[in-house]
Amino acid sequence: MPDAGGLLDQPAGLIERMAVADSVYQAVKAWKGARDWGRWSVQNADQWGVVQVVIELRKAAENGG
Repeated sequence: MPDAGGLLDQPAGLIERMAVADSVYQAVKAWKGARDWGRWSVQNADQWGVVQVVIELRKAAENGG
């Protein structure tokens, strides 16, 4: 097959899930690397929304929920 092992040979939805995971990783990485979290959160509102969800999920996991 000409596409064996390539992009078109991946399970349905895998590439999209990988892209979402990378976006979450990049948002958290940028937040952690920011010198001024308050300023960063205003300048990067979309990424800040992602980071807030991650923070809430981590809190829920710590509390067994």
